[in-house]
Amino acid sequence: MEFKLPYIRTWTNFWILGMAYAFFCWSIFIAYCIYYQVSRLSIYRSRSRRINGKEDSSILEPHKFRLLHRLNHVVRIPYTTELISVKQIVGTILFGLINLYFIFFVYPYEFAPYHVAILDRRAAFIGMVDWSLVFFFAQRNSLLPKICGLTFEELMPFHRIFARIGFLTFIPHFIYRVYYAYMIKYSWFDAFFQDIEYTTGTIATIAYIVMFATSIEYIRRNHFEVFYYCHVLFLVVAIVFTCWHYPTCFAFYIPAVSLWIADRMVRFYKSWIIKSSFVSIQQVVAQTATQEGVVHISFQNKLLNRFKPGQYLFAAIVLNKRRFWEYLNWHPFTISEVYEASPEINKSEEHNICATKTTSETTGLLQSPQTSYLTSPSHLKQRRPSVCKDKIASIHIKSLGTKTNDLLNASSADNKMASELKVYIDGLYGPQLPYQDYPILALFATGIGVTPAIAIIQDVIRKRSNGVRTVASNNIRLYWSIRHTDEIDPFMNMFSQWNQQVQNAIMPVELNVNIYVTRMTQQRHSIQQFSNFHLNFNGRPQIDAEMRMIKANNTQGQRTWVHVCGSTAFTRTVINEAVKADFDIHHEIFEF
Repeated sequence: MEFKLPYIRTWTNFWILGMAYAFFCWSIFIAYCIYYQVSRLSIYRSRSRRINGKEDSSILEPHKFRLLHRLNHVVRIPYTTELISVKQIVGTILFGLINLYFIFFVYPYEFAPYHVAILDRRAAFIGMVDWSLVFFFAQRNSLLPKICGLTFEELMPFHRIFARIGFLTFIPHFIYRVYYAYMIKYSWFDAFFQDIEYTTGTIATIAYIVMFATSIEYIRRNHFEVFYYCHVLFLVVAIVFTCWHYPTCFAFYIPAVSLWIADRMVRFYKSWIIKSSFVSIQQVVAQTATQEGVVHISFQNKLLNRFKPGQYLFAAIVLNKRRFWEYLNWHPFTISEVYEASPEINKSEEHNICATKTTSETTGLLQSPQTSYLTSPSHLKQRRPSVCKDKIASIHIKSLGTKTNDLLNASSADNKMASELKVYIDGLYGPQLPYQDYPILALFATGIGVTPAIAIIQDVIRKRSNGVRTVASNNIRLYWSIRHTDEIDPFMNMFSQWNQQVQNAIMPVELNVNIYVTRMTQQRHSIQQFSNFHLNFNGRPQIDAEMRMIKANNTQGQRTWVHVCGSTAFTRTVINEAVKADFDIHHEIFEF
């Protein structure tokens, strides 16, 4: 039996159609990237003007493109997604129509191009191009976020949209080929397995179906490991048998798969070669019948030296090294705080200090170490000595499941599990959020979702207090909804530090923190000693009223940036009220 190497049929109508469609998609993407990079130039120009003490008109609210801004309104689609914008719905419909246009009208090659045997393969090639593009949207270590400004988590909706529409365009090919084979011998077995081509196509199709079935939102949210590992394992099966089924698929899959493999190698290096050093674990909120406990974990890693507020990481927290499955249990975490283990001077900020106030006091502020305000010596019951100069990160985890309850138990003083705890991280990911270019910041959070807001406020206050001119934010409002006042206690040291820095800031900054306690009656708390912090009991923030108040007080028409992290219902409300008020919005929901 003679072995024949697979060959790519570059002369077929399907190949030319697929290449034309791929060229069209990449042309649209490149045009958007050029637009984004040009828009970045105006941002750098405005920051330069602020450094030089000149008036910066970019802080005023622009009046153009407001109609497009209203498309950011989000809705819920039952059994599909809890949070999707009108803009994404319109884009999905438009993208589907483009797929149909290419299938029916682009480059027909014979007198009767609309024969089913032709159209099903045209549809399959369009779907294959869509599937090759989804690899680029799912890469964590890629140039795409840099050149288009869309981060990994912002590209994930495109990953799902392209994958689902690609699957829909593939279905006609599968159905017609099964029907065609069945009509020859009227055998269901032969309809799926009559030869190598059919057998490999059937196996690839089953793999794709398993991937899509385990990707529904319920499984992603409630059984993340099932979704993740089915996605990876069946992806390999699908690609191998697809290319075996029709070797021309190599041309579309190999570039995307090669970059995906490179991304996996980078993630492996970050996770397993660059070691993290566990520093401490502590229970900061006790678990009760009505209140989930909260665990605070600190660790060191040199990757943290590049941390920017708003970024997050994936982490595997191993309590027992004998449980191999704990090494496979990766989840995303927002970072509460990153601080230095030893004093260092931030040179990039030193050059941006107001020249008129560079006094000995200013220099002292700049050279002071970035210590942690989330812990105190009395809390560090389970702590290892710091032996390196890498920065330390803090994450807060609410005990909602078996693993988080194990972490809560490990934080007790007499538990020996903490001595064996290991932290492996993959990151950092996420954007360098543009909050510093907005004079007004409004941050909304529920429960432990306050941690990304804390990192943002910490960064702005520290820079404004040191006189960094590139930060335009001078009015910060935090709206935080919690169940019990116990949730405030882990952050008291930081809140105290904020109060001092705001009072002594070189560049003025106004801080207003409203805390809503939903399950307690009126009582005193030490947070009330700070004039900038306000406690409200038995109520939730009236988001629409707060948005109207922010807009009414903004008499100078300055730009406002809204950030939200919380439940999907809470996030949906904040986004829609911000869109209604013409505020720019960023939300933190890990939906992979």
